[in-house]
Amino acid sequence: MRVMIKERCMSTSAGLLRQGDVADLPEEEIKKVMKLKPNAFEILPADPVFKRAAPAKKTKKRASNDG
Repeated sequence: MRVMIKERCMSTSAGLLRQGDVADLPEEEIKKVMKLKPNAFEILPADPVFKRAAPAKKTKKRASNDG
């Protein structure tokens, strides 16, 4: 499961994570931590939703002086 860390610092199976870090952790590990610290994680959606980017603007080319 994808989670965002809300604690200041936390040691997990993915390594040492700090507040605001996003990680994929096993569901069992998340359940164990949530029993002790219910506000330790924010569970994120599995598939992030991507917004469409605006089309790139065309730039005008300057005339060159090849004279």
